[in-house]
Amino acid sequence: MEESEKHEIMEKDDYEYLEMMEKREKEYQGEMEEDIKKIEGIIKRIEKKEQEKEGGRNKKREVEEERTREEIKEELERRKEVERGIKEKIEEEKKRIEEEIREYSL
Repeated sequence: MEESEKHEIMEKDDYEYLEMMEKREKEYQGEMEEDIKKIEGIIKRIEKKEQEKEGGRNKKREVEEERTREEIKEELERRKEVERGIKEKIEEEKKRIEEEIREYSL
């Protein structure tokens, strides 16, 4: 196999890998958006229950719900951090592949 054919195959593999990574990123983004909507729905339900309560009734339950809301917010933040990390890794991988493609093209 000639050197140019090898570079052509490697370049094709790099593009396929890049497309696969972009597809994964879109799938992950969709899952994250669904999770965020679910979490926001939970928060709204908790807030609605709080509004329905009167005065200092059920203080223990209010404290537990507040804790739950804080835990949900923390989980949402953790997920956002993970998402940012994944996006950064994908961008780094894209840049690396693009650089390799440029090197092979020379």
